[in-house]
Amino acid sequence: MAIERQMSPRIELVNIKHPDGDPRVFPPEFVDALKGDGWTVYVNSDGKGLGLKIPQAEYEKSGASFVDTKKIPQDTVILTLRYPPEDFVDLLEPGTVLISMAHFPTRIERSTFLHRREINAIALDQITDDKGKRLVENLQLVAKNGLEDAITAIREHSPGLLNEAYIEATIIGSGNIQSHFVNAATHQKDIKIIPRTIGREITSNPDLLKKVLQQTHLLVDATQRIDPKDPIVPNEMIALLPEDAVLLDLCVDPDLIGENGEIISQTGIQGIPKGDLVKDIFTVNDPRWNDIPPEIPHDVRRIVISCYSWPGRNPERSMQVYAEQLLPLLHALKEFGYDALSTESDNPYVRALARGSLKYFMEKEGLLI
Repeated sequence: MAIERQMSPRIELVNIKHPDGDPRVFPPEFVDALKGDGWTVYVNSDGKGLGLKIPQAEYEKSGASFVDTKKIPQDTVILTLRYPPEDFVDLLEPGTVLISMAHFPTRIERSTFLHRREINAIALDQITDDKGKRLVENLQLVAKNGLEDAITAIREHSPGLLNEAYIEATIIGSGNIQSHFVNAATHQKDIKIIPRTIGREITSNPDLLKKVLQQTHLLVDATQRIDPKDPIVPNEMIALLPEDAVLLDLCVDPDLIGENGEIISQTGIQGIPKGDLVKDIFTVNDPRWNDIPPEIPHDVRRIVISCYSWPGRNPERSMQVYAEQLLPLLHALKEFGYDALSTESDNPYVRALARGSLKYFMEKEGLLI
């Protein structure tokens, strides 16, 4: 039985200028599809000229209206790929539906801030089907772009590895990122890479992990940790790697320290810098090492490749993929409404959206007061 619509079908595609110049914006074709589904579509006027430099006329031709961010019509769904700055969130009325890559599990302070502001947030990275598979992701590009930059780093900073019969790559993790990386490493033709995957049975055993690290040229973090407080590879164990080894971080969890000096979150390979679309390769003397909190050990160093927005290296393809994945989810949101989101719904997209909601996360983690 159809559920009475609980919301006005208005949506704003928000383009925000990020410090790393992330060029990704939703294309006019996405506006066409949303209009065809019954949405009234807005684009923030202060976001014109950002990203892929798509002319305003292209959006207007697709039927979008431009509005000032400070004059967002009430009851408008806000869709932006990356989580917006807090000063933008402060413009939103309580009850606003905000959809973005919010990363609730590794951004607890952000989650509590949104809850306190009564924002109905949905994290794109937490939307999963009944089997736990992410429905909004571009992990193939994450793996492909990470591998390409790792090869660049080896050529530029660790050329001695090219004299080896093959490069031994150890991938930590067993999910989709890992499988995409193994596939990309196996089929690339630049250099010979032998990938091997390790999971908890190795990482939880220090003696076994030491043996693996001693034979690793390229160490890859492809994990999806539920609890990011503890590292997978402690900083001191990086010393077991060859001097010219390379570290590739495909997850880029944040380094967060609590008010009492406790570690809330840190990278899986402990004590490494975090990159972005401006810079993603770091030598051992790079100033970015100084940005790591002193509470997190980071004295032992190797060449590091890290990027907070790996798919952003291929912005057009990235946004095409996200747009295709979002359309059925947004259709379900329009037809059923935010208040009807439930993991018990008969509609699979409604169940998936419910799993991505802030309320679901806060309840699951026991954070509701």
